[in-house]
Amino acid sequence: MPHKMISIALTFLAGVLLTAAVLRSQMPSVGPQWEYAVVTGSGAKAFICYGASYGCKNDEVGSNDSVMAAATKLGDKGWELASATESFDRNPTRILYFKRLKSVINKSEDRR
Repeated sequence: MPHKMISIALTFLAGVLLTAAVLRSQMPSVGPQWEYAVVTGSGAKAFICYGASYGCKNDEVGSNDSVMAAATKLGDKGWELASATESFDRNPTRILYFKRLKSVINKSEDRR
């Protein structure tokens, strides 16, 4: 009798493990998904480019320190500064790269 109980228990456990393995293999193994934005500007004008599958969705910000105003606008919406560069041509331009995790809340948000 004890051997029969052990045999039933092992069969049940094997069935559970097999079911878990099959279900796990069918689940998508997607890591975190990010969305990106870039702030480009100098002086009184800055542009925010929200990354999209078709390219950029642009937003213009104009104020005394437009790059900082654009960065603040993104920061208030959960964007994180990932990198920054500056060009030293005739018109020095700052470029700020932002990212944030995609989520249900962010997908329904109007970015402007």
